[in-house]
Amino acid sequence: MIRHPSGLLRRFYFSTVKCARLGDHIIETTSPKTNKNNLLWLHGMLDSSTGFIPAASDPSLREKTTSYLLDARNHGKAEHTKTMTYPEMAYDLVDYIANRDMKDIYLLGHSMGGRTVMAAMRDHKAFL
Repeated sequence: MIRHPSGLLRRFYFSTVKCARLGDHIIETTSPKTNKNNLLWLHGMLDSSTGFIPAASDPSLREKTTSYLLDARNHGKAEHTKTMTYPEMAYDLVDYIANRDMKDIYLLGHSMGGRTVMAAMRDHKAFL
């Protein structure tokens, strides 16, 4: 689980990277007593967040967490840009987390999504 103090996004802003607006599908927890754990799903190349809907909709998972199925830049409902590098996608992820003030998160990435998570961990250690 990753925890971060709020308000750190300003520290990571750098003018060479323009954040892309990520698309998302949110599958809320079914248990009001659940500690608000957030599970962020990041898909692979040439895919979209809709591929994770069946897995994220599993009742046993929904009892424990709210799932955020994210579309990476240039995929699905996300903003389409001229460039798509791992540092840019990592910054998009950090921006998404910070703008929602998420504190207790789990990151799950497949293929390109996993590399995006690793780039975020490398480039934004203090935030994540």
